[in-house]
Amino acid sequence: MTNEMEYLTTRDGKKINYKTINEQGKIGVILLHRLNQDMNSWNGFDAELGRQGFAVIKIDLRGHGKSEGKWQDFSETDFQKMELDAEAAIQRLGKTRNVIIGESIGANTALNTLKNNNATIAVLLSPGINYKGIISNNNTKKPVLIIASQEDEYSFQSSQKINETLKGKHEFFAVQNKGHGTQMLDEKLENKIIEWIKTNV
Repeated sequence: MTNEMEYLTTRDGKKINYKTINEQGKIGVILLHRLNQDMNSWNGFDAELGRQGFAVIKIDLRGHGKSEGKWQDFSETDFQKMELDAEAAIQRLGKTRNVIIGESIGANTALNTLKNNNATIAVLLSPGINYKGIISNNNTKKPVLIIASQEDEYSFQSSQKINETLKGKHEFFAVQNKGHGTQMLDEKLENKIIEWIKTNV
Protein backbone atom coordinates (compact mmCIF):
# COMPACT_ATOMS: atom_id res chain seq x y z
CA MET A 1 0.00 0.00 0.00
CA THR A 2 1.40 3.41 -0.92
CA ASN A 3 0.25 6.68 0.56
CA GLU A 4 1.81 9.20 -1.80
CA MET A 5 -0.72 11.98 -1.08
CA GLU A 6 -1.23 11.22 2.60
CA TYR A 7 1.04 12.33 5.44
CA LEU A 8 1.50 11.62 9.10
CA THR A 9 1.23 14.65 11.39
CA THR A 10 3.57 14.72 14.36
CA ARG A 11 2.79 16.16 17.80
CA ASP A 12 4.64 19.33 16.81
CA GLY A 13 2.67 19.64 13.59
CA LYS A 14 5.21 18.41 10.98
CA LYS A 15 4.01 16.57 7.87
CA ILE A 16 5.82 13.26 7.40
CA ASN A 17 5.70 11.19 4.22
CA TYR A 18 5.24 7.45 4.70
CA LYS A 19 4.51 4.13 3.04
CA THR A 20 3.15 0.93 4.53
CA ILE A 21 3.37 -2.75 3.63
CA ASN A 22 1.14 -5.54 4.94
CA GLU A 23 -0.76 -3.43 7.47
CA GLN A 24 -2.69 -6.48 8.70
CA GLY A 25 0.45 -7.97 10.27
CA LYS A 26 0.27 -8.29 14.05
CA ILE A 27 3.75 -6.91 14.80
CA GLY A 28 4.77 -3.48 13.54
CA VAL A 29 8.16 -2.61 12.08
CA ILE A 30 9.17 1.06 11.81
CA LEU A 31 12.09 1.88 9.48
CA LEU A 32 14.20 5.04 9.95
CA HIS A 33 16.80 6.05 7.36
CA ARG A 34 20.13 7.89 7.68
CA LEU A 35 21.03 11.55 7.11
CA ASN A 36 20.58 12.88 3.56
CA GLN A 37 18.68 9.79 2.42
CA ASP A 38 14.99 8.84 2.48
CA MET A 39 12.70 5.86 2.94
CA ASN A 40 14.03 4.26 -0.24
CA SER A 41 17.13 3.21 1.71
CA TRP A 42 14.99 0.30 2.90
CA ASN A 43 13.80 -0.89 -0.53
CA GLY A 44 13.98 -4.67 -0.69
CA PHE A 45 14.28 -5.29 3.03
CA ASP A 46 10.88 -3.67 3.64
CA ALA A 47 9.25 -6.08 1.18
CA GLU A 48 10.95 -9.06 2.82
CA LEU A 49 9.70 -7.96 6.24
CA GLY A 50 6.20 -7.78 4.78
CA ARG A 51 6.55 -11.29 3.34
CA GLN A 52 7.60 -12.50 6.77
CA GLY A 53 4.27 -11.29 8.18
CA PHE A 54 5.23 -7.96 9.72
CA ALA A 55 3.26 -4.74 9.30
CA VAL A 56 5.86 -2.31 7.95
CA ILE A 57 5.95 1.46 7.86
CA LYS A 58 8.85 3.46 6.48
CA ILE A 59 9.03 7.23 6.62
CA ASP A 60 10.95 10.18 5.27
CA LEU A 61 12.27 11.75 8.45
CA ARG A 62 11.58 15.48 8.79
CA GLY A 63 13.75 17.51 6.48
CA HIS A 64 14.18 14.57 4.08
CA GLY A 65 12.46 13.22 0.99
CA LYS A 66 8.87 14.41 0.70
CA SER A 67 8.52 15.29 4.38
CA GLU A 68 8.34 18.84 5.66
CA GLY A 69 11.52 20.84 6.24
CA LYS A 70 15.11 20.93 5.01
CA TRP A 71 17.64 19.14 7.18
CA GLN A 72 20.50 21.42 6.08
CA ASP A 73 18.79 24.21 8.05
CA PHE A 74 18.23 22.14 11.21
CA SER A 75 19.56 22.87 14.66
CA GLU A 76 20.44 20.03 17.03
CA THR A 77 17.01 20.49 18.60
CA ASP A 78 15.37 19.98 15.19
CA PHE A 79 17.26 16.72 14.70
CA GLN A 80 16.29 15.54 18.18
CA LYS A 81 12.63 16.04 17.29
CA MET A 82 12.92 13.24 14.70
CA GLU A 83 11.81 11.06 17.60
CA LEU A 84 8.35 12.57 17.10
CA ASP A 85 8.37 11.29 13.50
CA ALA A 86 9.00 7.76 14.75
CA GLU A 87 6.29 8.18 17.38
CA ALA A 88 3.78 9.22 14.71
CA ALA A 89 4.69 6.16 12.63
CA ILE A 90 4.11 3.85 15.60
CA GLN A 91 0.73 5.44 16.22
CA ARG A 92 -0.21 5.11 12.53
CA LEU A 93 0.38 1.36 12.56
CA GLY A 94 -1.54 0.96 15.82
CA LYS A 95 0.16 -2.28 16.88
CA THR A 96 0.72 -3.44 20.45
CA ARG A 97 4.21 -4.77 19.68
CA ASN A 98 6.59 -2.72 17.55
CA VAL A 99 10.13 -3.19 16.28
CA ILE A 100 12.00 0.01 15.47
CA ILE A 101 14.93 -0.30 13.05
CA GLY A 102 17.20 2.61 12.21
CA GLU A 103 20.40 3.27 10.30
CA SER A 104 22.98 5.84 11.40
CA ILE A 105 21.14 8.95 12.69
CA GLY A 106 17.97 6.85 12.37
CA ALA A 107 19.56 4.27 14.70
CA ASN A 108 20.13 6.91 17.38
CA THR A 109 16.54 8.06 16.93
CA ALA A 110 15.35 4.45 17.17
CA LEU A 111 17.18 3.82 20.44
CA ASN A 112 15.76 6.96 22.05
CA THR A 113 12.27 6.15 20.73
CA LEU A 114 12.56 2.69 22.24
CA LYS A 115 13.07 4.19 25.68
CA ASN A 116 10.46 6.90 25.50
CA ASN A 117 7.62 5.53 23.35
CA ASN A 118 5.61 2.44 22.49
CA ALA A 119 8.30 0.30 20.88
CA THR A 120 9.17 -3.20 22.06
CA ILE A 121 12.66 -3.84 20.65
CA ALA A 122 15.19 -2.03 18.46
CA VAL A 123 17.69 -2.91 15.74
CA LEU A 124 20.47 -0.37 15.25
CA LEU A 125 22.54 -0.30 12.06
CA SER A 126 25.70 1.82 12.45
CA PRO A 127 24.64 3.92 15.45
CA GLY A 128 26.83 6.69 16.83
CA ILE A 129 27.34 8.10 20.29
CA ASN A 130 26.26 11.50 18.92
CA TYR A 131 24.85 12.28 15.47
CA LYS A 132 23.84 15.93 14.99
CA GLY A 133 23.02 16.25 18.67
CA ILE A 134 21.04 13.00 18.85
CA ILE A 135 22.87 11.26 21.67
CA SER A 136 22.32 7.52 22.07
CA ASN A 137 20.29 7.00 25.23
CA ASN A 138 21.51 3.75 26.78
CA ASN A 139 19.12 3.50 29.71
CA THR A 140 16.56 1.20 28.10
CA LYS A 141 16.08 -2.32 29.42
CA LYS A 142 14.31 -3.48 26.26
CA PRO A 143 16.07 -5.83 23.79
CA VAL A 144 18.49 -4.20 21.35
CA LEU A 145 20.46 -5.63 18.43
CA ILE A 146 23.42 -3.53 17.26
CA ILE A 147 25.16 -4.09 13.92
CA ALA A 148 28.24 -2.28 12.61
CA SER A 149 31.04 -2.90 10.16
CA GLN A 150 34.56 -2.93 11.57
CA GLU A 151 36.09 -0.52 9.04
CA ASP A 152 33.33 2.04 9.75
CA GLU A 153 35.38 3.29 12.68
CA TYR A 154 33.12 5.85 14.36
CA SER A 155 30.04 3.66 14.19
CA PHE A 156 31.94 0.54 15.19
CA GLN A 157 33.53 2.17 18.23
CA SER A 158 30.22 3.81 19.15
CA SER A 159 28.46 0.45 18.84
CA GLN A 160 30.94 -1.15 21.22
CA LYS A 161 30.38 1.60 23.78
CA ILE A 162 26.59 1.47 23.45
CA ASN A 163 26.66 -2.32 23.78
CA GLU A 164 28.75 -2.12 26.95
CA THR A 165 26.32 0.22 28.68
CA LEU A 166 22.96 -1.29 27.73
CA LYS A 167 21.14 -2.72 30.72
CA GLY A 168 18.66 -5.14 29.11
CA LYS A 169 19.04 -8.01 26.66
CA HIS A 170 21.37 -6.92 23.88
CA GLU A 171 23.68 -8.23 21.17
CA PHE A 172 26.42 -6.60 19.15
CA PHE A 173 26.91 -8.25 15.77
CA ALA A 174 30.08 -7.16 13.98
CA VAL A 175 30.61 -7.50 10.24
CA GLN A 176 33.58 -6.59 8.03
CA ASN A 177 33.91 -4.49 4.90
CA LYS A 178 30.15 -3.97 4.61
CA GLY A 179 29.94 -0.17 4.77
CA HIS A 180 27.46 1.96 6.69
CA GLY A 181 23.79 1.53 7.57
CA THR A 182 21.68 -0.27 4.98
CA GLN A 183 24.79 -0.80 2.83
CA MET A 184 25.49 -3.71 5.18
CA LEU A 185 22.27 -5.52 4.32
CA ASP A 186 22.53 -8.74 2.37
CA GLU A 187 20.44 -11.91 2.52
CA LYS A 188 22.46 -13.37 5.40
CA LEU A 189 22.22 -10.24 7.54
CA GLU A 190 18.55 -9.70 6.74
CA ASN A 191 17.82 -13.26 7.86
CA LYS A 192 19.73 -12.70 11.10
CA ILE A 193 17.76 -9.54 11.84
CA ILE A 194 14.44 -11.24 11.12
CA GLU A 195 15.27 -14.26 13.28
CA TRP A 196 16.44 -12.01 16.11
CA ILE A 197 13.20 -10.04 15.92
CA LYS A 198 11.07 -13.19 15.98
CA THR A 199 12.96 -14.44 19.02
CA ASN A 200 12.78 -11.23 21.03
CA VAL A 201 9.63 -9.31 20.11
